[in-house]
Amino acid sequence: MVANSRLVVYLVPVLLFCHVFCLAEEAAQDKKTQQKKTDETMSTAKTKAREAAQRHYDKGVKFFNAATSPASSQIEAALRELNLAISMDPTFKEAYSKRAECYAIRHSFDHCIEDLNKVISLDPEFDEAFRIKGDLLLNVKNDLEGSLKNFEKAIALSPLNAKAFLGRSMVYTKMNDLDKAILDQQKAVELDPLNPKAFHALAMSYLMKEDLENSSQNFYASGMLYLEQDNIDSAKSALDVLQKVSTDPTLSDKLRDMIKSKDTDKSSSKSRPASASQQNTQPSASWDSLVDMLKDPDPEVRKEAALGLGTVGNETHVKILEELLNDPNPKVQKAAKTAMELIKNKGGTPPPKQ
Repeated sequence: MVANSRLVVYLVPVLLFCHVFCLAEEAAQDKKTQQKKTDETMSTAKTKAREAAQRHYDKGVKFFNAATSPASSQIEAALRELNLAISMDPTFKEAYSKRAECYAIRHSFDHCIEDLNKVISLDPEFDEAFRIKGDLLLNVKNDLEGSLKNFEKAIALSPLNAKAFLGRSMVYTKMNDLDKAILDQQKAVELDPLNPKAFHALAMSYLMKEDLENSSQNFYASGMLYLEQDNIDSAKSALDVLQKVSTDPTLSDKLRDMIKSKDTDKSSSKSRPASASQQNTQPSASWDSLVDMLKDPDPEVRKEAALGLGTVGNETHVKILEELLNDPNPKVQKAAKTAMELIKNKGGTPPPKQ
């Protein structure tokens, strides 16, 4: 009896400990299960938020691509959608980057830089953010050192970014370092051999160095590439310069013949009866290119695009040009007014130089 009592005295604490231990294990397991459910719920919520943000982002991109000028209502619509996307997912770097482009078009450059800095804080290796920032600092702030630093960062992150090399070459050009500019432009051509702007920039650099042979070859190349893109107006501009600087008349003749052939093809196409689906007149590829250029952050580009549209455009473009009358740059406003007058007065003289 005494032995049994001693056994009970010994077993009770042991059994009590085991019971408490099992309860603790059970509680820990319940906590893990609850945490897992909470994590799954949060993950599902984040996924749904990101999906909703993506939908708003996609809408914003569509509005952005449909915009015809800085004052376009499409830009406002794009900003609304992108703001919603960012509010739903504050880590959505692509949304910040696209919103930065909207701000650049509206000439809200401080906000643009702010968004680009946010992109970089979210992803320090997002090379396009550094490239866009380099473009803004160069064309808007005229901050050559700051621009150069950002282009160099973009190139370091992505050595295949042709636009970054082309942008850095523009900085070197403004610094009067044409040798470095040419090296970067040659690299841009190598990386993106179908970009006429790279060949055009290289041609201009050679022209400034009075190397007419290389300049002519590259003006010819840019003109041919513009033609391949159906950008006849830019091809004609390249031909105008080529005729003045070329040491080989055959280059001008070849480009002129190609332009004439392209013009003939377009005229033949216009003379054919339009199908029912073609009754609504759509701008040509060259018009589209000029309309896109009206959104460029650089006021010189917007000015030249407005004048170009006045030369080749029609009545459908007057409303687009009217929006430029509110452009913050007076030269762009003047160019838009001139362009509208040219369109309204068919057969008028070419626009004066601004």
